[in-house]
Amino acid sequence: SQSDQPLVGLEPPQRRTMIAWLLCLQLVAVAGATCLPDAIPAENRKNLTNPATGQSYPLGMWIGGWASSFINSEVARIILQEKIGFNVRDMGIGYATVDGFYALTGCATPETIGDRGCDGVSVTYTHVNVEAWTGGYQPEWDALQIAYPDMAPINLGNMGYNGKTSFFFPSKVRDEAWETEGLNLDFFRGYNISWHDAAKYFDSPKAFDGATLRPCNETRLMITSAMKFYAELTGDWDGVEIVGEEVYGKCFDDHFWYPPACRSNASACFVWLTAGNGWDMEGTMQKTTSYHIPMAAATAKNWTLFTQLPKIKTSWFYWWVPDPTFLTLSPMEVIFPPYDKQAWDIGDKRTQATTTSVDIAVSRDLHILAPNVQNFLENWEIPMAEVNKMMMDQINTGEDAYQVACRWLQDNKSQEIWTEWLPDTSKCFPQFGLWNTNTQEFVADRQDKSFLECRACESGRFSEKFKDNDGDTYICTLCPPGTSQPSGAALQCEPCLFGEFQDKSGQTSCKRCIIGEYQDQKGQARCIPCVAGTTTLGDGRPSVEDCGCIAGSIDIGEGGNKSICNACPEGMTCPFSSSEHNLLNGTAKNGPDFVPAIVEGYYSTKDKALQVFKCRNRIQCPGGRPNTCGGGLQVVPCAECPAGQTWSGSSCDQCTAWSLIFWVISTCALFGFLTLAYYLLTSQVNAKASVMATTGMSFGMTVNLLQSVGIVGMMTVEWPEHLQGFLAAFKVLLLDIDNYSFSCFAGADSSLRYSVSVSFFFLGQAWLVLNYFGSKLLPARYRWGGSKAFSTMGQFWQVGFSTMSTVSLAPLTCYTHTNGL
Repeated sequence: SQSDQPLVGLEPPQRRTMIAWLLCLQLVAVAGATCLPDAIPAENRKNLTNPATGQSYPLGMWIGGWASSFINSEVARIILQEKIGFNVRDMGIGYATVDGFYALTGCATPETIGDRGCDGVSVTYTHVNVEAWTGGYQPEWDALQIAYPDMAPINLGNMGYNGKTSFFFPSKVRDEAWETEGLNLDFFRGYNISWHDAAKYFDSPKAFDGATLRPCNETRLMITSAMKFYAELTGDWDGVEIVGEEVYGKCFDDHFWYPPACRSNASACFVWLTAGNGWDMEGTMQKTTSYHIPMAAATAKNWTLFTQLPKIKTSWFYWWVPDPTFLTLSPMEVIFPPYDKQAWDIGDKRTQATTTSVDIAVSRDLHILAPNVQNFLENWEIPMAEVNKMMMDQINTGEDAYQVACRWLQDNKSQEIWTEWLPDTSKCFPQFGLWNTNTQEFVADRQDKSFLECRACESGRFSEKFKDNDGDTYICTLCPPGTSQPSGAALQCEPCLFGEFQDKSGQTSCKRCIIGEYQDQKGQARCIPCVAGTTTLGDGRPSVEDCGCIAGSIDIGEGGNKSICNACPEGMTCPFSSSEHNLLNGTAKNGPDFVPAIVEGYYSTKDKALQVFKCRNRIQCPGGRPNTCGGGLQVVPCAECPAGQTWSGSSCDQCTAWSLIFWVISTCALFGFLTLAYYLLTSQVNAKASVMATTGMSFGMTVNLLQSVGIVGMMTVEWPEHLQGFLAAFKVLLLDIDNYSFSCFAGADSSLRYSVSVSFFFLGQAWLVLNYFGSKLLPARYRWGGSKAFSTMGQFWQVGFSTMSTVSLAPLTCYTHTNGL
């Protein structure tokens, strides 16, 4: 993996010093001069601008800690600064590709294993990482995508070549073998000792000084699991040593492991050299044994010796590309059978190692911050031969990566490669549009590209695809009427919601419909006025059903735009949006406060709910919904109790036998009193008033007074409640006796009861006449005199005059109802 690749020929401490020195050289070179003749001056370069926060900062670049990454990063830096016009800032150097993944995510300490500092990150200042060996860190990449879906980096794909580790040897050896005997050493079969003696073209183990090599006990030969798997796979148990339960690779001459092909004759072996603790030792052992290759495996004592030994000794060596370490040898790769993934998954490495895609990774927000930069990196495709060419140039000249990259960019042939990467400044991507830097405005065409660039669409606009002779691009179009867009970098405008409108273009928000208007569709440029006589309860109404008749009127139509508002009848309350339907149901969509109702003391029927009748009192007509009577009354307007019931003054009660007995006794008593009145009122006349005469006159005057009070109580005036009971008590003297169960005696029909009341006076006179003639049958002393009988009748008419007048005029004392009846 790339994490195991140090910088050319240096141990880690020296390597860090060299990196710092190289960076300083790069900064001096960049600050002092430009590379390309038509470079954008430093003062004209721009920062990235975060559309969410408004913050401005340079484009951040993460550099891998190996030579090819340094050079490719410098190529990218020069183009980004001098051709695309962005300020670029180095954000750090990582010795493993995975460090770059965390840096692009915005993690505070991307190189600190165990705590990368990613929690709570919402903005990253690192945006580009060229030469990312993504394939070698796929699990870490996938884990980042899951853990930080909003911040994890994006892989733009392969940058033009694949990286690999393999077996290499100097090309001069291949040429010599081919010229000498036509032996092809590019393929593993050319080394099979059964057919060829390829070892004669290489140095034997004796040519290597043991002081330059690691002892066997410091290498992977001491790893039991690896050595045991080797022996089980190849059957070469002679190539290992078993010590107790441990299995070690067998060591020869203290520093080598010999394969079966030359184990008995070390002089027939040639050497394969690796570094570290024996990188790929077990894979090499598997290949040499399986394919009968007489190659001894050895590990260089340190990194410096590893980089030097292949240059002074002829051998195979472990190497990876791209890397400049052995470029001067023009190394050739040994080709083995094609990669077998299933075999490698179980540890069988006898086939060719797989290649790793070398990619370009960017921050997730780069396409928003600088789409042209992302477009440039997506277009990047450089052959490995060109990377090797630059690294070889660095070896030959000893110059820093900036100078090498600059020279490559200036080369005419190289320009044919990298100029194809440059983005068309007028090729905008979604969320962006064409911006004229001269006029400082968004434009809708690119006939003149002199001052065009792509810029994130501002609020009130949306990014719209535009096609012309140059292909597809995007323009920032004003949101049309009926829509708005509050945020920038939008792909579409949002239609105004129900109850809203927008009559202008390019707006960031919609307006609410005013009172008296509504809008029941989205994306409209104006609101719809309610029909005449109606309005809305508030602004922003989303439906025609929100239009209702104004307070004090009631809808007799079908509601909505078919409303017909009439004045609220007397005896009703009509709040906003009253309708006949609501009156009948006793409900309203706006709540109970908006339900029309019949006022107390009034009544209407369900069939003709708006024809309101005025009642005699509030007890009989409590109001509310139509057809509502108090106390069980019925008949319009709440005037009668059902048959068999009588009005008690507050409710209809069931007639009882006692009620009938009461009226029979009362009637008999009344007629008996009339007979008695003859004797009381016709006594001997004297000059001096007798007690009886005085009492009779006083009684008559009192009755007349109380009758007058009763008449006052029958007036259609709303008397205070504490007087109503007092006045009602004297109505009995006016024969207003319905409150005394009179209907139980005279019947439920009001006409019949009226007839009974009227006939009372005639029956009283008839009773007196009957008494007169009946007395003729009595002894002379009890017989009635004619004049006295007529006097009694006169007294009766006089006392009953007020009652008689009131009863007789009752049909003529009607009042007009509010409905005109």
